[in-house]
Amino acid sequence: MKIRVPPNSDSIYDIYLIYNMVKTLRISDENHTEMLKIQGQIQSKSGEFTSMDDVIAELVKSFKKRK
Repeated sequence: MKIRVPPNSDSIYDIYLIYNMVKTLRISDENHTEMLKIQGQIQSKSGEFTSMDDVIAELVKSFKKRK
């Protein structure tokens, strides 16, 4: 997760607004393991750090292609 401080910001409130956008999802251990595997596959292809948000975005993209 990257927290970005808006330019010319000297307020903790601005940082809190950005941080507050993070959501929590409850998933099973099995799904977490599978997501970690997918994360590793995406990282190996791209060569860059991949967040769980990237993993979810890729899963959503894949799901939408099937329709």
